Amino acid sequence: TFLTGPAVFPIMDAPWTPIFLAVIFMLHPILGFISVGGAVVLFSLALANELTTRKLLLMSGGASIKALHQAEAAVRNADVIEAMGMMPSLIRRWHQRNAESIKLQAIASQRSGSITAASKFIRLVLQIGILGAGAWLAIQQELSPGAMIAASIIMGRALAPVEQAIGSWRSAIAARNAYHRVRQ
Repeated sequence: TFLTGPAVFPIMDAPWTPIFLAVIFMLHPILGFISVGGAVVLFSLALANELTTRKLLLMSGGASIKALHQAEAAVRNADVIEAMGMMPSLIRRWHQRNAESIKLQAIASQRSGSITAASKFIRLVLQIGILGAGAWLAIQQELSPGAMIAASIIMGRALAPVEQAIGSWRSAIAARNAYHRVRQ
């Protein structure tokens, strides 16, 4: 699912980010510094997303796997479990494990959603900032209005992979965890 989903696009776009940032620097160094600063801030948010959700997603995945194994074992032995009157207790234990998994995943989702929202806000502020700086440079006759618009568009393309990576971080972590489970 990871390889066929939208989470792969940031990986394919990421090598272009330094090239786009270099082009912005060629237009004007001030615009380049704004763009690099924005990239650093967005990358820091991506790293914060990883650090705040990794443990929760691992625990959630482990709890989900335990609940699944318990359900599979119950299905294999359904006749015996029903005959011994253990079904209500077994269902209650399964619900507890499943609820634990869902709770951990919800916490991770909430944290990731907050960071994603912050990254979108910062990207919009950067877009406004580069347009404002470009307008100031155009008024000072250091930059043409066309270069100002070009810098804004190029910065949007340069920072898009970082923002996309923040949004699809959970699926990347889930794919990595699944790969480790398969290897084990």
